[in-house]
Amino acid sequence: MEALVDSLEAELSRCCADEAGTVHFVTHSMGGVLVRSYLAQQLDPHRGRVVMLSPPNQGSEVIDAFADSPMLRLVAGPAGSKLGTDSAAIPSQLGPVRFSLGIIAGDRSLNPLYSWLIPGPDDGKVGVDRARVEGAADFLVVPATHTFIMNRRDVAEQVVYFLENGRFRPAESVPSEREPGPCQPFMDELEAVPQVELSMRMGELESVWDREPFTGCEIEFETNDSLTYGTDVPNFDAIEGTEMHRRGWRPTDGIGADGPGSGVFGIEKGATACVIRWSKPAYIDDDGTFVQSETLNMTIQCRDGGA
Repeated sequence: MEALVDSLEAELSRCCADEAGTVHFVTHSMGGVLVRSYLAQQLDPHRGRVVMLSPPNQGSEVIDAFADSPMLRLVAGPAGSKLGTDSAAIPSQLGPVRFSLGIIAGDRSLNPLYSWLIPGPDDGKVGVDRARVEGAADFLVVPATHTFIMNRRDVAEQVVYFLENGRFRPAESVPSEREPGPCQPFMDELEAVPQVELSMRMGELESVWDREPFTGCEIEFETNDSLTYGTDVPNFDAIEGTEMHRRGWRPTDGIGADGPGSGVFGIEKGATACVIRWSKPAYIDDDGTFVQSETLNMTIQCRDGGA
């Protein structure tokens, strides 16, 4: 950890030496413990704010369980392998925080084995209660996994709100999960799938079907066969007999095209219309064998008010 603290201090000196005491930090996982270690060594109180996503502020039972495994140091690194829950672990040595801190923890898991090791709700690597630390100004739990918590739009908004206000947006003023737009139900389902990328944006967009501009929302999703082994990846087809059809979605007439390893189709429900483009490239190799890529890309575009 000391080597990481030295690297952080050197980077702060390089980028913002005159403002190091007022820099805001946004961290993920062990990054929160790193910032705590760095700030604990500073003589003057830190005047910037800090938001930690899924921090093992009280360690993790997963580290405890694999403490004797030679793979732990290889996978977690020298510092990560010292993030257990015992009194000798790094988090236990740091004590209460003395800076403005907001913590966002997740309570969804993609790893049942790790979750079995962790008492109570967890994000697959860190228990919700293990993310807490004495002295924090605010604490928030969201339905997210450890690895992908930063991909959520509501998390990003809460991070910005805390950096501006020193607390998270009150629950009564947080928009409903469904309010961001018609893409949110798709986002919720894809969050449960191991992925390389998952992001959503809203505003003025260009249709993947006819290149015409429209106002709505767009999801970009990427995964691969190695990540999703044993996991069902939703394709959102709304033909009769599918789950989407049972939910009331129907194929959109006039929107549909398929090619080798790719396709575009439209679905609609009431006034909501969506276009979904998927790609899993395929080719014929020199031996004449059909080969399909392991990578799946999906773009989902939706708008209210018709196609």
